[in-house]
Amino acid sequence: MDKLPRYNEWFIDKTEENLHLFLEKLPFNKTPIVIYFHKEEPSPQQKLQIIENYLRRKGINARFPYPVYIVSNQGLYSDQINIVRKQSQIPRYFYLFKKDFTQREQKNFYKVSLFAEKVRNTPIEEGLRSIEATKDETKRSFMISREVQYYENMLTFIRIHNDD
Repeated sequence: MDKLPRYNEWFIDKTEENLHLFLEKLPFNKTPIVIYFHKEEPSPQQKLQIIENYLRRKGINARFPYPVYIVSNQGLYSDQINIVRKQSQIPRYFYLFKKDFTQREQKNFYKVSLFAEKVRNTPIEEGLRSIEATKDETKRSFMISREVQYYENMLTFIRIHNDD
């Protein structure tokens, strides 16, 4: 039976000296990863920057095909990595429960594995740029239609009050 992807949990100690060596050990894009920052971490933003730079330099996408989560209660923000305050905020999808597959589930798992391989071999950055461009076009279209709706309402209001 193929191996199901499940969370790979790693803890960054507050005394972690060489973060680059630590990051080299992580199986990015092979399994979902959860990185825990220590509660009294003296420089969480700096370590987050190191992780982001490492992912960017290695060409690793922190969302596809498997996500990277950082658990920290220190109010960090990143547009590249998913950051949560508690472990309970991580999607439960990749937490595994011991149970054998039925034949139908095994067949579906095989299909999903093939799609995951295709995603791994797809230029993700290009797709994300396309999504971003579509999002911008949709937002602009929405704003224009909202403006048109405003002018139509004004015109209706003027017509109603001119008839009086």
